[in-house]
Amino acid sequence: MLRHGLALLRAPAIEVSFALRSSLRWSRGTPGPDALAGAPTFAWAPALLRPALEARAAELEERYAIAGRMAGLAPELRARNYARLEQLERLSCGLDVPRCRDGVVRAADLGCGDFHYAPALSRWLTRSGPDVALRTVLRGLEFDGYGVYRDGFSRADHGRARAAASSTDGDLVRFEVADATAARLPPQDVVTLQFPFLTPYACLNWRAPLSRLRPRRMLRRAVAALRPGGWLVVLNQTPREHALLARWLARAPVTRLVRRRLGTDLSPDAPQTVGQIGSIWLRGEIPAGGANWVASDPRL
Repeated sequence: MLRHGLALLRAPAIEVSFALRSSLRWSRGTPGPDALAGAPTFAWAPALLRPALEARAAELEERYAIAGRMAGLAPELRARNYARLEQLERLSCGLDVPRCRDGVVRAADLGCGDFHYAPALSRWLTRSGPDVALRTVLRGLEFDGYGVYRDGFSRADHGRARAAASSTDGDLVRFEVADATAARLPPQDVVTLQFPFLTPYACLNWRAPLSRLRPRRMLRRAVAALRPGGWLVVLNQTPREHALLARWLARAPVTRLVRRRLGTDLSPDAPQTVGQIGSIWLRGEIPAGGANWVASDPRL
């Protein structure tokens, strides 16, 4: 209660800060490669764990051909991409990501932040399941794009750079400063919400304005953007958040296919991933004979 009370006290200052940076729209241009890009990925991990982590990262690189998209990233961000890719792979359980008849996966990631996981998400969309898609068209939308980082570049600067680095091998990845609750989206094969703000405390804890907290509207827009048979993929920080999500989606035209825990020690924030839960929701009903699609972690 004390933490929630302190967060609420910060709300007016957060609103003013958001309004100021949104009006200024600061941009310094395109960031170059990180100065530490050549350093070992898992230097932050205990020495005894590093060989196992490096071996798992190498396996992910081979399956998803992701190394080239992360060449200019700092070691910590490379590790986060490996972690996110492992989480998404575990969540999809070997199922083919939905795609159009032309073999292209069209996807939107709502609330993408600085899009640091664009390499992992774009590769997972293209190469998940036994059949490889021809290419992925991925849009990352973030309403708060003009916060300035320590290097002087804005969130949008970094988002655009990471999107551009992931636009290889035929994939097209874009970053947009846009409010997902108002943006117009054409029919999508996949819509992802990666750790969306569902409660006031989560919103304020990340210094996002309460005036933009519209979780139910965001979910309605996400579901509405899916074509029949498309996937809504949601990652939540806690079981409580996932329960809230499930309650809000109970009347939506979606069916939960998968629910799994997402803990991974590939992330520098491994302890924080222990309670994370991912879920995949199908737009429509599971087709006849498709009962074996449904999979959940028995501990949930």
